[in-house]
Amino acid sequence: MELPVQSDSFPTRPFSEIRALAVAVQVNLARLVEFESRRHGRSSADHPIRIETADGDLARLDALLGVHTLADLDDESLQLRLRETWGRYCAFAWVLSAMVDESFPDFSAADHDVRCNAAVALKRDEVHAEAWKLRHELRVRGWWDPALGGGSADSIPGVADEDHVLARRIECEIFEKCVDECDADEILLALHEHMGILAVLQWVIRPASQWSDPDLREIADRPF
Repeated sequence: MELPVQSDSFPTRPFSEIRALAVAVQVNLARLVEFESRRHGRSSADHPIRIETADGDLARLDALLGVHTLADLDDESLQLRLRETWGRYCAFAWVLSAMVDESFPDFSAADHDVRCNAAVALKRDEVHAEAWKLRHELRVRGWWDPALGGGSADSIPGVADEDHVLARRIECEIFEKCVDECDADEILLALHEHMGILAVLQWVIRPASQWSDPDLREIADRPF
């Protein structure tokens, strides 16, 4: 898949802001892992995501998930929130060049090198295209919008032929297999993970944006 080259420059978001929000996301991920484990009567040590909460100064208290917010989530919503937060955590690990040997970095532990805005913009475009394809796959299967109905991809009403052509241009694997081999539940989880990544990348290269802006995680009508 060829991605567009970003030639425009972006204003720089201060490292202190990036690190502060990364720490908050790390805390949220640890809380979600602990909460999900307790809900199902398991130890968080047995969870696939084994992460410690950050020990640093929590400068972004506004970004933290509260106990009542977690308690109000049903099992499906909890899974989706966990996947999206995992995506955010991984995105910050990439932005801060903190992922080493697939370990779980502690953003409060040491200084990190922030990737340049041009690299972040290119990664944003790649992730957006993949998220668009995942949303397209759900629509094709009639899961995303029941009005789309069933049948083959070419017969689905409401999905333009051009979308099918664009989707075939985008290579995307989730859970170590081709999207075509995944069921709708797996695609939905991966979509939320991608939206979490997208939100972080958008926030980093748009310094005027606020973390609460809903459009940070939105997927456009076209992949690129």
